Amino acid sequence: MITQRAQVSYILPDDEEERLAALEQYDIEEFELRASFERISELVASHFGWEAAFVGTIDQNEENFLACHGIELGESADRQDTICTHAILEEQVTVIEDILADHRFVENEMLDSVGIRAYAGANIDTPDGHTIGSLCLIDYEPNTMSEQERREFALFADEVAEQLELRREILDGDN
Repeated sequence: MITQRAQVSYILPDDEEERLAALEQYDIEEFELRASFERISELVASHFGWEAAFVGTIDQNEENFLACHGIELGESADRQDTICTHAILEEQVTVIEDILADHRFVENEMLDSVGIRAYAGANIDTPDGHTIGSLCLIDYEPNTMSEQERREFALFADEVAEQLELRREILDGDN
C-alpha cells in the first residue's frame, strides 16, 4: 500500500492506490503471455490500419511494455513520458488524432524521438474495474477512429484483460 508519494507531473487516477494493488496481483513478470500479446498487437495494427500496436501496464513509476508490434519501445518508459498515463484516466477509448496539436505532448522528447503522431488507447481493466494498463495503437501520421472502430478496439482490450485474468487465476490455482 502506498503511504506517501513524491509530487508527480501528471494527474493520478482517483483509485491510484487500489489500482497499483490490483496490478501487483497479476505478477506480470511471471506471465508467459508475450507471444499471445504480440499476436494481438499485430492483429490490432492490421485490423485498424495503424503502423504499430503495443500492450502496456502502468505501475507507480513506469509503463512496462508487454508486447510491441511495428515499433521498438524497449522494456519500459518513465510514466511521466507516456500517453497511456493520461489515457488510463478516461473511461472510453482515448484517441489523439495529432499529438503535435495536443499541448500535453508537444514538448515530449520521448514521443518526438519515436516519431509518434497519432495515438489510440483502450483500457485494460481488472474485474474490479481498476485500469492497470492499455492496449495501444500508434501511427506516424495523424489518424483517427470512428465510433464503431472505438467499440471494436475496446473489445480487443477486453480480450487482453481476460487473458491476464485467466493467467492470474491459473497461477493462483498452482499455489
